[in-house]
Amino acid sequence: MNYVFRLATLQDLESIYSLIQERVDWMQEVHISQWDEYFLHHSIEEWKEAIEKNEFYVVEDAGVILGGVQIQFVDEYFWDNSRNVYIKKLCCRVGTRKVGSFIIEEVKKIARVKELNKIRLECLSTNLDLNQIYESYGFRLIHSGTYSKYPYYYNLRELML
Repeated sequence: MNYVFRLATLQDLESIYSLIQERVDWMQEVHISQWDEYFLHHSIEEWKEAIEKNEFYVVEDAGVILGGVQIQFVDEYFWDNSRNVYIKKLCCRVGTRKVGSFIIEEVKKIARVKELNKIRLECLSTNLDLNQIYESYGFRLIHSGTYSKYPYYYNLRELML
């Protein structure tokens, strides 16, 4: 396992989008409703914009993209706009191991370099497995709510460094 964490480029866009599609298909197969309507609410333009803003990172091994994450430093939708590290669009290729934890460790490094002591994220509140994973990484539950634009029941989680 020789994972490389790097900023994504526009040349990665097709691979990133196919990774997301693979994860959506897998979730449907195992009856996880988290991303049932994902592409109705998130277009490929979102990833393109995140890449152009140098906010999207990928994990690769031997040139194959295994995961990705968007990192922002403010969140106007779910949080209070305070300067912290916000994880968005975290996704790993189906069947890979330890890619998610590798991404979290790399995000911690970015937070330390930026001298920020909180990593925040939101996730679907009804996906109990995902919430347990974030708990195991040390993300504590801060708030649960419903997003107003469409029915999305979320948990806000925070990791103190």
